[in-house]
Amino acid sequence: MTPFEEFIQNLTLSGSNFWFLIKILFIVALSLYLAFAVIIVRQVKIMFETLKGMLDWPIKLIAWVHLGIACFIFILAFIIL
Repeated sequence: MTPFEEFIQNLTLSGSNFWFLIKILFIVALSLYLAFAVIIVRQVKIMFETLKGMLDWPIKLIAWVHLGIACFIFILAFIIL
């Protein structure tokens, strides 16, 4: 049996542990992305306290929509995985 065939056989025998680890890694990565989206909203708020301009509302709206989408994707992945 070749090393590749042994690897595939071991992967299928302990596949549940392998895929569980992959699922946990996806959840961790998406939680980091959610934290990043929260930081973006915070940074936009701080930026517009310092600078006043015409693009206040569109940029704030984009930041909040981004946070909403990140929350939706995290919840959806948590339910599916």
